[in-house]
Amino acid sequence: MVLEYNDASFKLTFRIIRSLLMIFLKFHQTNDNEGKKKETRIICPNSECKEPLYSYAKLNIHLSQIHGFTEKVKEMKFLSIPEFDTWKRGEEQKSFSMFVKDRAMSKFHDGCRRQYYYCHRSYNYGSKNENQEKMEKARETKFMGSNKIDGTCPSMMKVTYIEHEGTVNVKFWENHYGHDHEIGRIRIDEETRTKIAAKLKEGVTFAHIIDSIRDQEVTDDTLKRSLLLDRKDLHNISRDFNIDYATKKHKNDAISIKLWVEEMKTLEKQCPVLYYKGQDENDWNGEQGVLDKKDFTIILMTNFQVEQLKKFGHNKICIDGTHGTNAYDIQLYTIVTVDEFGSGCPVAFCLSNRSDEIIFQLYFNIIKHKVGVINCNVFMTDDAPAFYNAWVVVMGSVEHRLLCTWHVDKNWRQNLCKISGGPEKKALVYKSLRILL
Repeated sequence: MVLEYNDASFKLTFRIIRSLLMIFLKFHQTNDNEGKKKETRIICPNSECKEPLYSYAKLNIHLSQIHGFTEKVKEMKFLSIPEFDTWKRGEEQKSFSMFVKDRAMSKFHDGCRRQYYYCHRSYNYGSKNENQEKMEKARETKFMGSNKIDGTCPSMMKVTYIEHEGTVNVKFWENHYGHDHEIGRIRIDEETRTKIAAKLKEGVTFAHIIDSIRDQEVTDDTLKRSLLLDRKDLHNISRDFNIDYATKKHKNDAISIKLWVEEMKTLEKQCPVLYYKGQDENDWNGEQGVLDKKDFTIILMTNFQVEQLKKFGHNKICIDGTHGTNAYDIQLYTIVTVDEFGSGCPVAFCLSNRSDEIIFQLYFNIIKHKVGVINCNVFMTDDAPAFYNAWVVVMGSVEHRLLCTWHVDKNWRQNLCKISGGPEKKALVYKSLRILL
């Protein structure tokens, strides 16, 4: 008996065997897998429910029957892909949400293609595993928290591209559930990003771009994510469009700072860096070092600032910390003097992840080594004692210690509730205190 090889019959036989194998694996599980619950990412977005579902159809039925949610479904046809893209951007801006791809596009035998777009608030935030965190030191979650709601929003789009017609059919589940419509949760649209990138390439400053966008009249058409534009957004656009700027030495911020410090050291006497310790580097300040290996600190002071501190520092010294302005939990501590015109002049900067007396003593000792002892008459800071205690240890005692106006006013307002009487009396007391201040 002679067997003849036929490619078509071989492929058919292979498909049959593969199908039978899949059926066997599906219905003849081993004892180890018995009792295990099937995992799913489709979870009820109601914070008090969180029931796992296994399809969007079951999710919509569950939300309707259990939570009284009514979904609105539209079916539309667009004559071209650009027309669909324009409509999609409009829906995203209107609902302050984005519809993103979560799987590859499906292709059919007739040449049509299908793509699903899901609400970007769906599912949960997948953090890096332990090894990745150790290797990369990933930045913290954004200030607003993750966009993900640990559930599945039912809003989605089923988009079918009809190749031979060039048209697009869309089935749109419009209503969202499980999250608020927050403008800060969406990205800046691509058209706006392109316009901003063009301005950045022309050399327009960050401040001018931000001011020009925020000065626009707010209407239903202009109520976009770009109204919340900040410097971080502009840095991201510069990165994505490969727009370089002088102080950015590397895409990794830690490496960029180290390269900038090395560049500044080549200026020798004009170098503004008085002290620098990168993360995971040893601190060689003293025999045993002051800071932990995980700490980051950089202290900056220009020659002009040195002269200003020597000239005006013996009269008034003001110190304040700026918190929560970046994603790395790095604090900025600024020493300010007051000139002959009553204007404040920053004379030194310290950026560090620490906020205790140890870092402040290091800060003041570095300044002392540069300009000598500063015997100031007035020392002003916030109500935290760490600044003053560290200053006394390094520079000596101060004749007058003052609290800044903002913190005094804050404490007054917090303690108004202790005054007996109605709101009229409390308002009168507060007004009198403000006049004295």
